[in-house]
Amino acid sequence: MKVYFYSCKKNINTYLLINEASKEAILIDPCDIPQYFIEKLENEHLSLKAVCITNPNLKEIKRGVRTWQNIYNFSVFEPSNIFDNSINCTKGLQLSSFNVEVFYIRTNPHSFCMYKIENTLFTGQSLLASILQSYSHNEIVTNKTQIFDENTIIFPLSGPPTTLKNLNKQNKAQANFNQNTLCTLNSVR
Repeated sequence: MKVYFYSCKKNINTYLLINEASKEAILIDPCDIPQYFIEKLENEHLSLKAVCITNPNLKEIKRGVRTWQNIYNFSVFEPSNIFDNSINCTKGLQLSSFNVEVFYIRTNPHSFCMYKIENTLFTGQSLLASILQSYSHNEIVTNKTQIFDENTIIFPLSGPPTTLKNLNKQNKAQANFNQNTLCTLNSVR
């Protein structure tokens, strides 16, 4: 599998995944329509099979999906049509030649998905490589990512790709920084 990415409006990353053997493709979080993606699909005679949405609440992604639907016919996957209101938070999907593991993250008032395909994890806003989240949200995501290999490549909604190993190092460093800052603030009082 090959992964191509494009940073769209508001620094939202859009990903094109290609299975070269089956000539099939998946889009994740489409925001714009990069000419490079269209050329790749057309020139290599690829069939766009699905669009996977990590955060259905972003209007840029909703608009991007509608625009792509004017060009191609594909299935759309997002939390509301993958998961019902049950407690099931993990599901396997077979999207043509792509074996996808989907993780559901429910936070009030929004729901998110993470998609694991081979050794890659598309996290959307669930895990931003460079921006801190609230503690409770981080705890939920950390619990879900503990089952992955540390060399899993993380593709966030915004920012550069990283690995789970690097992300864990960054989170430990940030936790130490926060603890030291809190101690310093308490000693100043």
